[in-house]
Amino acid sequence: MEKNIITKIVCNNVYQLCLENDVKIGDLENNLGYGTGFFSRIKSNKSTVCISIDKCYQICQIFNIDIHILLDQHYFVNAELKKLENEKLEMEKKINTLKEQLSINMETI
Repeated sequence: MEKNIITKIVCNNVYQLCLENDVKIGDLENNLGYGTGFFSRIKSNKSTVCISIDKCYQICQIFNIDIHILLDQHYFVNAELKKLENEKLEMEKKINTLKEQLSINMETI
């Protein structure tokens, strides 16, 4: 894999890990010694900087994960799919509730 692609995978996974662990991206950047907006610049393709293996190790330590999770190109996508599936289930519940309410209202008319 091209090193820039690996950095983008790590960046996407870092955003997901921050979201899952209620960590602010700016706080993580500070803990890693990066300047403000480091991950944002990578995400928006405004930086060609690569994340060092030392920083990857630090990220893994902070989130208590194995390196394979951080480098997994499907981790972010799978998390997004899981989120969408949960949203779908919530919508189905709401639709069923509305159907029940509509059915009760139609019976009383």
